Amino acid sequence: MQKYIGQQLRLVKRQEAGGFSNPTERKQLYLKKLGLDKKAEELDQKKLRPAWHLPHIVAGDKFVGNFQHPDLFRGEQVDLKFTATSDTEAQIFSKRGDIDDIVNFKQDFPIAFEPGEQKDQDMTAYTFHKFNEQWRDFKQPLPTDEECQHISLPMLQLFFKQVAGVEDFPSEGEYAENCADATKGMTREEFLKYLREESPDYLEKSFPGVFTGRRFQFSDGRLAFDGDFQIQGDNLIYGFVTLAGAPGGTFSLELVVKKKEGA
Repeated sequence: MQKYIGQQLRLVKRQEAGGFSNPTERKQLYLKKLGLDKKAEELDQKKLRPAWHLPHIVAGDKFVGNFQHPDLFRGEQVDLKFTATSDTEAQIFSKRGDIDDIVNFKQDFPIAFEPGEQKDQDMTAYTFHKFNEQWRDFKQPLPTDEECQHISLPMLQLFFKQVAGVEDFPSEGEYAENCADATKGMTREEFLKYLREESPDYLEKSFPGVFTGRRFQFSDGRLAFDGDFQIQGDNLIYGFVTLAGAPGGTFSLELVVKKKEGA
């Protein structure tokens, strides 16, 4: 989904970005041509900052945007406001769409920014969610944390295929040797221990090959929204919309950033 949404983001930002190439790289080249190397370096520093969405979504967060679906208003855009009243509940409003409702929403947990045990635990939990058969099926609801406490051999092999390009690794025998109960699957603790025997930072180095963003879902019973917190754009959530079970729609939401006092 990130690849598709990234393409949509480039389309949406095409005019203000001036083309399809990477806007950050383009800005850096332009600044360097003007002799503003320091400004160009500042853009590099932004890459090292924590992701914008780590402290969100929480009560009080407001997002504004729009959605469209081919079976609604002939596919024209419809306004949308999303206001979180808690970590799991929000009010959605659309004047044109005649929507004013309270909905429950789900979101993947954030990954800690600083290296360390907490980040390792977060990355492990994310991996166990992503390499879970139910999580990988967008037709099904997000699995609970309790349903993602183990990783099966086929899913672990898929993990290594994705991050290291190796096939059928580990073997069934090696997998069983590193599990207390292979019939239940490898636990998160066993997974981290297994990777750390290869390298203490194996998971962190390989995680970019796993991470595709945080998933976000909500529905009013008729309209269902399923998207991701964007990696390539600050304060943006993009995704897909189904209407009464019919796919084909898209949506975008942007966090309303509160102005700092005195600004």
